[in-house]
Amino acid sequence: IFDAFFNRGNYAKVIGEEYKKEFGKEASPEELVEYMDEKLGSLDDENIKIGILERLKNSHNSSGR
Repeated sequence: IFDAFFNRGNYAKVIGEEYKKEFGKEASPEELVEYMDEKLGSLDDENIKIGILERLKNSHNSSGR
């Protein structure tokens, strides 16, 4: 989840293909950003960021480090 949320540019091609399947057309850059926000949550949403970072921290701490 961390990678997909914070590095969403790496997934633009895959998400663009998903958009095309769903809507039957290529997404404009603005449509792609909006679609990513709908699927992953807005990069401006502090609550989502905190939740993702807490899960990452808990995962790291439970890995025995």
